[in-house]
Amino acid sequence: MATHNKAKLSLSRRWEDYQPSKSILAWASIAAVIATVVVGFSWGWLGHRWHVANHSRSGR
Repeated sequence: MATHNKAKLSLSRRWEDYQPSKSILAWASIAAVIATVVVGFSWGWLGHRWHVANHSRSGR
């Protein structure tokens, strides 16, 4: 590959040229799983709290 001045390349071109290593992909996958679990349990907990609060006020 010819040497390019990275300052002159567009962001999309640099994105196309990027080749992450296997360890970077593995850590990114692990981080995505952890983020999904945290967000999922947080929304579930908040939804449960909202449900309990609304039903306790309505007397159901």
